[in-house]
Amino acid sequence: MTVPTLVEAQILPAGRSRTRVNRKAVNGRRELGAAAPCTIFSPEDLVIRQWRSEEAARGPRRRARATRHRGARAADETDRVLRQRAALLRQSGGRAGQEVAATLDVWDQRLADAGKVLVAARERLAADLDPLVATAYGHLAGAGDAPDPVLMRQRYVRSWDGDLLDALAASRKDDLRRGVNTVGPHRDGLLLGLEGREARTHASQGEQRCLALALRLGVHELIRSRTALVPTLLLDDVFSELDPARSRALVAELPVGQSILTTAAPLPEGIVVARLLPVQSLEDR
Repeated sequence: MTVPTLVEAQILPAGRSRTRVNRKAVNGRRELGAAAPCTIFSPEDLVIRQWRSEEAARGPRRRARATRHRGARAADETDRVLRQRAALLRQSGGRAGQEVAATLDVWDQRLADAGKVLVAARERLAADLDPLVATAYGHLAGAGDAPDPVLMRQRYVRSWDGDLLDALAASRKDDLRRGVNTVGPHRDGLLLGLEGREARTHASQGEQRCLALALRLGVHELIRSRTALVPTLLLDDVFSELDPARSRALVAELPVGQSILTTAAPLPEGIVVARLLPVQSLEDR
């Protein structure tokens, strides 16, 4: 017998949120992800050409949380330390007094410890995703049933060289002057390549769209294979950015399980859905 799960989410002021599962507060993203796993795609994911390194790294951060518990704990710890360290840098006024320096030593060590685990998890994850994303991209791009995996490659790129603790020490003066964390896993990126070229600068608009979708589909397949619950695939307004041929290829590539797609325009010709639910604005009533 299947036991239903109640998930409640509330968006609060200042970008904060509150989530409960079965009437109980959620302690961290890992708990929420285990209760209601989802793979989410939005139109913003398609703008690969405008990605900054921080934005490109969001995907690996979320995937590391969803697929490995140790990586998830390291991701949460990294985020906490980065927030505390940034607050201290802002409060210091650019001055490295004895108390500020001692506190930064503590935060730097914690960031280095958690960052080491997190980055290792991200690198493993990028390697695991590589063939899955390449296959999904080949299908979306019309490369046939057995696409060449070399066609599309991805690689995790660190934003520093050597040991993270040493890099944090070297950047401290600049961090204090600017009041921000200039070094760390939050600055890492994901290098995406097509036929040996960097996709961000050399791929066409259509190729970038297929690549962005392939990344989400690859993540979805990896999570599905590693978790007891099959994630719900959420695709927001995806047809508005794809031509009819790619739209049909996307629907044909949808994995087994529940997929929810939204669109502000009529469905492209030749696409059949299990159920169509029109959404009406309250202002239109």
